[in-house]
Amino acid sequence: MRTLIEFRDKDNLLVSSSTIEILIDFSREDYENFREKSDEEMVDFDEFLINIVEKIEAYNGTLQDAIDLAHIRINDFKPSSIN
Repeated sequence: MRTLIEFRDKDNLLVSSSTIEILIDFSREDYENFREKSDEEMVDFDEFLINIVEKIEAYNGTLQDAIDLAHIRINDFKPSSIN
C-alpha cells in the first residue's frame, strides 16, 4: 500500500484521505458495493482516496475540489442499476 499523503490547501484546510472520507456523501461500504457490481476496474477504497489526494495536490486544488472529484468518480463507476 502506498504512503498516505496530506497537504494544506490555499484556504489552509487539510486535504487528506481521512478528511475526504468524512466529508463525502458515500461510505466505504457503498464504494465497495459499487466496486463489486461495476464492470470497470476499480481500486480499493483506500487507494481511491489516495489517488484523489495526489491529483488534487498536483493541481494545487482545494479540499472542496477533492470532495467534488470523489463524487464525480464514484458516479462514473456506479452501475446503471444503482443510479
